[in-house]
Amino acid sequence: MVIGIFIQPRVMHWLHDLPPEIYDSIKKEADWAKKRDCGNYASLFTEEGRIADRRNNVFWDGTKSITKRCNDLPEFTSLEHVPMGDPAMPAHGYPVVKTKSVLAFVNKNNEIERYDGYESWEFTKNSKGDWKIVEFEFNLQGEER
Repeated sequence: MVIGIFIQPRVMHWLHDLPPEIYDSIKKEADWAKKRDCGNYASLFTEEGRIADRRNNVFWDGTKSITKRCNDLPEFTSLEHVPMGDPAMPAHGYPVVKTKSVLAFVNKNNEIERYDGYESWEFTKNSKGDWKIVEFEFNLQGEER
């Protein structure tokens, strides 16, 4: 079933799934975070992009802040974002994907720490037609998931 959604002056059609480039961006975020490839990591976001840690109420706004966050990430031994349910298209017109992360990292005591969490990803197309992350929220709690 094709669902037509009106966005600005055009109609986009979705088949219960978003373009593969969106899911590729989510996978690249995990891959580049593991490698600390911060230039490529930051390029996944719009220039005004935001990363939000909802549990701790911490925000990284814009390319410089997102790049700094990437440089400060722990050493991941594994990191995967698994899409959950159908994507959403809220009234503001940005596609939203919900994911669950399964990850492990080396903590400050040099021990492996495991974590499962929930995220929300908002995307938009830039002027070149590339999908970019507008906002990546993690540590979602309760109804936010």
